[in-house]
Amino acid sequence: MRYRDMGDNQLISVCSDFLDEVPMQKIVKRFTANAGEPITRENVYPLLREARKRGFFEVHPPPDHSLQQRIVDIFRLEKDCVTVLRTRGKDGLDYVARETAKVLLRLIYEVGATRERVHIGLGGGANVMRVARELAALLSHEASIPKLGLHALTSGFDVKRPQTAPVMFFGFFDQLSADIEYVGLFAQAIVKQGQYKVVMKDPGVLESLRSAQDIDIVVTSLASAQDNDGELTHFLNVGRAMPVLKTLKQRGWVGDVLYRPYDRTEPIMLARGERASSIFELSDLVELAAKPNKHVVLIGAPCNRCGRPKGDALRPLFREKRLKLWSHVGMDMEAAHILLEGDDPAA
Repeated sequence: MRYRDMGDNQLISVCSDFLDEVPMQKIVKRFTANAGEPITRENVYPLLREARKRGFFEVHPPPDHSLQQRIVDIFRLEKDCVTVLRTRGKDGLDYVARETAKVLLRLIYEVGATRERVHIGLGGGANVMRVARELAALLSHEASIPKLGLHALTSGFDVKRPQTAPVMFFGFFDQLSADIEYVGLFAQAIVKQGQYKVVMKDPGVLESLRSAQDIDIVVTSLASAQDNDGELTHFLNVGRAMPVLKTLKQRGWVGDVLYRPYDRTEPIMLARGERASSIFELSDLVELAAKPNKHVVLIGAPCNRCGRPKGDALRPLFREKRLKLWSHVGMDMEAAHILLEGDDPAA
């Protein structure tokens, strides 16, 4: 049986019966009668998988409104700026990405109401890649899409997974029938602190830096210093950059956003050693997130490799004004519980 050759109506009928808890024997009998091809109960499950591939149904974990409200109340935030999904670990990565993409879609139309072109800055990493893919899928179903500008905010970090570099995300949007401009970033991933300003003036970098003033929405993930799978940790744990990793740990490194590190109260700025090439510093994101009609969307999904939650890295970004570099955050419930530890008496 070639499941991909099945007609849509036949698959919809199977899905509807299965979700309505129709007895399996009756599902098999009804399908055989309608399709003119006999099947067994074992065939039903591949049919359901085929239906899901075609987008006939999706799993949508609901938000945890109780956790969301506790976070909003404790940290005195605006309503609807935090989304907590009822998921845990790596199983929740795609769900957090999809919900974050929905937030981005809403913001694109909000900004597009006053801007001729909506400019979106993309950080790197597997979680941002998921969000970019989901956003492109959502936009493909829209009747009319605002003019877009997509900007890469960092260079590639993981040489074994180059698909997690922001410039690679542009390919998700190529098939859209929309007016889209692209701004890449062609800088080396790591540079010496003393050479950074010179590198930022190189061809292929200076143009990206100048166009950053147009960005309306930034979407980026974060990493925990305690997670050995973090891209910045991996990169600094090799060769000449290892002293920088040691210094960061001595300075109380908690996490990084756009590969720029921070401790429990403020960004960590080092005078020596290597640093990541990035269009924005953390202070720039703080300033951007505070502006009207500008947004920084932060993805607080677990580590895409080990599933470790990022609540410890999120906590300073909620507590400290100098690290309030976001306007919207999406996370799993495990990260939310860790975030509330020590702040919420009911946690």
